[in-house]
Formats: sequence, structure tokens, C-alpha cells
Amino acid sequence: MLLKQNLMQDIRHGLAYLQSGIRPGPKCNLNDLNVMAEDFVCLLLNALNGWALVNANTGRSNYPCIDLIDEVNKIGVQVTSEKGVKKINETIACIGKHGLSEHINKLYVFSLIPRQGTYKVSETAAGVGFSIEDVLDFDYVIKAVNAAGIDLAVMKKVHTVVVDHLPNAFEISRSKLERMRDSLSDNLIVLDRQVLHAPDRYEDPYRMLFAIREIRIELQKKGAAFRVNHVTKQEVTKIRKVLENCERSIQDKFPFLFSAVLEANPLQWSDYPDGSYGESMAEMMSIRSDIVGSISAMTDELERLNRQLG
Repeated sequence: MLLKQNLMQDIRHGLAYLQSGIRPGPKCNLNDLNVMAEDFVCLLLNALNGWALVNANTGRSNYPCIDLIDEVNKIGVQVTSEKGVKKINETIACIGKHGLSEHINKLYVFSLIPRQGTYKVSETAAGVGFSIEDVLDFDYVIKAVNAAGIDLAVMKKVHTVVVDHLPNAFEISRSKLERMRDSLSDNLIVLDRQVLHAPDRYEDPYRMLFAIREIRIELQKKGAAFRVNHVTKQEVTKIRKVLENCERSIQDKFPFLFSAVLEANPLQWSDYPDGSYGESMAEMMSIRSDIVGSISAMTDELERLNRQLG
């Protein structure tokens, strides 16, 4: 739940920042920003809906009337910052005039300013569906992303588009991002240990348990640091729990091994009762898959932060 809340907070912040720059466009001659917003809206809708929109001016054909087109799903999108219904009617009339029904059968209008409650649409284009519900805006994006049951992968895609393409909106948080990155890096260094990936022929139970305890204690010392990033907090908490449970299990099943590690008294092969060497090794080897999954999630987050920081 915390991850979704953080993703949603960033999405809201980025879209509000963009909209605040677009809203005065007609008065402040910010048409260049509106044009750049077309590509942003393209990526946003693709991430949200799984469409394959491209800018209509950069494809093989220069389509009139619309700004974005998905030739696979036959969708056209007009992006505008104009108030009222004039632009919508002009777009629909243009589509009919140029016979775009051969290329699209559904039209959406994306308003870069908050959409009106209703529109009096007077034009139609044969073969191209459109209704006032097809006027979208940034509130539509927020509601769709925040909808119950939204796929977390979809939310992450939308979040990536917003954060990666609106760096200025997050510039004030650069120092926070740097702290997040440093925390992730520090924790990944702690987790870069042979005990978590070396073949079992290079290990023995004593060394494994000793290393597991060292990792758990070091992560515990960094407790305050890993809380600055939600992914680090979530995954390190999981890892610590796995390590703690492993230690308890070894203490219960193989108390002689646990005592030897506490006393820093290395064991020889002959010190292990029958079967306990292999059984204790297998017990500790079994935690690797869970920890490797968490390390992978942390590595992905580190790459995302590095992209944001440039």
C-alpha cells in the first residue's frame, strides 16, 4: 500500500506541475510547451491503456486533424489546451472531410486544461466514434491510475513516464533522491556477499551462518538510512525477516552450530553430528531465492533513481 501511495503522490505532483505551466498558454504564448505535451500525452496514454500511439506528425504519413494515432487499435487523439467545444467540432469535421475513418474508428480529445462538465458537440464523422465521455484530461489519468484494482505494473509505467519526462517538477527533491540512491547503494554493498550466491562447494555451515548474522546486523545498523526510500525499506525489511527466521531455525535445529558462531569458535567437519552438516547447509541455502528477488527489486529502483538524477 505504501508503494502505491508514493507512486500516486509523484504522479499527482508531476501532472499538477505540467498543468500549471500549460494553463496560461494562450495568454503567455506557451504554444511550444503545448507541442511538447503532445509527446508526453502519447507516452502517458500508452502506459495507462496499453495503446500504441505515435505522434501523427512523425509517422510515415502526416495525418491531418489529429495529433496522435494508433494504427493498430485504430485510435486517434487530438491534444488541445483550448477551452470550449470549438476545437472538438473542428477536429471531428476535419476527420470527416479527410476520410480518416480508413485509419481510425475511435476519437479521443485530450484536454491539457481541466475538461468542462459538458460539451455541445454538433459535428459527426462517419465511421469514427466519439462522445463527450471521450474528452480526457489529467484528472482522468489520476482517477484511472488510482482506480481500485489497478495493476501495479501499469501504475509503475505511468510513474516512470511522469518522473522521467518532467525532471524539473522533481528538481526540488534532488537531495532526497540522492539520499535514496546512496541508501540503496549502501545496502546493496552489504548484500553483495558470497554467502548469497556462491556454489555450496565453496561454503560450510559455520561460515554461512556467521555471514548471515553479519549481514543481518549490518542491515539493522542501517535501519534509519534505508527508510528514506520505500523500495529499500520494503525489501530490506523482507531480507532482515528472512535472515532472522533463518537464524532462529538454525538455533532450534542445530544449537551447537549457533553457539559456535556466537562464540566465534570455527567448527571442523568432525564437529557436526551425522547429517547435520548437509542439513544445516540446505536450510541456509534455501533463503537465497527470496533474498535474490529483493536484491533485484532494489537494483531496479537504483537504476530508476540514477536515471532521474541523470
